[in-house]
Amino acid sequence: MKRLMIPMLALGMAAGTASALVVTEVEGNDGLAAAMNIDSFFDLSHSPDIGDVVGNTSESIPHVTIVSLPGDATPDCYSFSVSAGDTVGWFDIDYGFWNADGTGPDDMDAEITLYSAAGDWLDFDEDSFIEWGAGGSDSTLDPLIGFDFVTPGTYVICVTSHGYDHVVVDGEYTLQVSIEGHSTVPDGGMTLALLSIGLLGLLGLERRK
Repeated sequence: MKRLMIPMLALGMAAGTASALVVTEVEGNDGLAAAMNIDSFFDLSHSPDIGDVVGNTSESIPHVTIVSLPGDATPDCYSFSVSAGDTVGWFDIDYGFWNADGTGPDDMDAEITLYSAAGDWLDFDEDSFIEWGAGGSDSTLDPLIGFDFVTPGTYVICVTSHGYDHVVVDGEYTLQVSIEGHSTVPDGGMTLALLSIGLLGLLGLERRK
């Protein structure tokens, strides 16, 4: 029931609260070619869990929060666009090694890898300081990447478990993606966008049963 409620929680956020936009992963995103596109879900609402290595950036850099479904032994990949050169992006795993409710280990020692759309390896991280990326991490095992994109285009960030080429079964995490200058969701269109992604997330859950 908890996972079924997530898309609707995100939809409620669109209705007028100041909370950050949250999107649930849609399964089938198990490689570069099948990456889930997240361009339609960036906004500038406040979140205590979004930042760089200095402090909170949620109200200054467009961002999107992605909550994963339980791992199914495949990688999780997400695509996004960069509209200009010399653009900095931040990619931060939260609530990976610890459950979001603080009850204990979540068995998700995550790794994140950044690729070009052509599959060229650009960057990688498996650990970071707890205080980097603002809140959301209670362990150095939650990674963070800061990357300066020289060339505009489409890029892909993939999440796997440490030592594997996939997310371990039942592994869960929250991925924060922040891209300077990215277009944001207009207030009037946010509800429709979230409703669409929520329905896709529910369909993904049904396919996994």
